[in-house]
Amino acid sequence: MNRKPIGYLAAVAATFVMQGCLEDASYRFETPPNAAPLAILFTDTSLGEGIGGAIEVTRAVDEASFSSYMIRWGTDGLPAGDASGTMLNGELNFIAKINKQRDEIIHYIPADTPIPEGVNSIVVSSHNALGESDFVAVDIDNL
Repeated sequence: MNRKPIGYLAAVAATFVMQGCLEDASYRFETPPNAAPLAILFTDTSLGEGIGGAIEVTRAVDEASFSSYMIRWGTDGLPAGDASGTMLNGELNFIAKINKQRDEIIHYIPADTPIPEGVNSIVVSSHNALGESDFVAVDIDNL
């Protein structure tokens, strides 16, 4: 019998938790997603110079072709920055990746979060290991 020490198992479990952005191994896809989210809503509830509030995603009608929803900073309805997702300030455009199995597809932006340079929208797509769907966007109206 091959027994592993408890510390080893804890390290393996921590590794899987830390790699939360990786695709769930139970999903097997042969093509990029073929269904996009229906809508994205965002209302800035922050009273400061930055933004804050809930980003709410309306699920795709058919979620069979993907594992998660990817939320990013956007410019004119497309992901901000270059092909690698690097924006003008050198940061990545990534906001959140939410597994489709969650009850609600909602992400909260903390109050007074600065809006990155060149960003004027928030975009969402369906995502799997092979790619993304079309993007759905909402303009950022800073209060």
